[in-house]
Parts: sequence; structure tokens; C-alpha cells
Amino acid sequence: EKRVTEAMGWRRLEPGSLNLRVDDETVDRIGEAKELIFESPDEIRYPEYYESIPHLRGGYKYYLATATANGETQEVLVRRAAKNPLRGRLELFSEVHLRDRFHLEDGDDIQVTVFSSS
Repeated sequence: EKRVTEAMGWRRLEPGSLNLRVDDETVDRIGEAKELIFESPDEIRYPEYYESIPHLRGGYKYYLATATANGETQEVLVRRAAKNPLRGRLELFSEVHLRDRFHLEDGDDIQVTVFSSS
């Protein structure tokens, strides 16, 4: 969490993420961009029963992005597994609760623009 808040200049990281249903091509395309943050599997702590997941996923890559819905825009991070990404799903992280920020209902559309880090 500290690496994320420092990299983004956020005061805090909102607990949890907003999961987006996307097509597999979108998951693949995002993986071609340069990530802002790489979180190695050894840095990640999952509950005991799930502790192998970060190693199966090769850690996580975080990409700088903006999300827009219902006329509002918010800076976000998109998280994707470094390898073996979940098909059809991406996660958004932010310093604010995104469902509240965008007044979202299940099934609403969100536009996400990912920026490749230099």
C-alpha cells in the first residue's frame, strides 16, 4: 500500500478494488504497456490458504490510468497479474471509493484510459 500511495501522491488507498468485466483482448493489450509499479510475489501477503496465488500470477503490475463514468473522471491504478492474468477482468484501485464517486450500479459502463509509464 505504501508504494502505491507514494507513487501516486495519494493520502490513502481505498480498501478493496473495483472489478471490471472486460474482453480478453483488453487484458492482453494492457499487459503490453509499461507498468508504473511492479509488486513481486514475495512482497504480497495473502491469507494462508491463498498464499500461492501471487506466485502463480508472477506478482502484479499496476498501470496509471483514468476512469470516467457518469460525467466524472478519477485517477486510478489498473492492476493486472504479471503472468497468467485473470481472463475477462481487471481491477481498479483509487484513493476514493469508486462506486460512490461514479454513482455506479452493477453493469454500468466505465471508460478507462491507461497510460504507459516511461
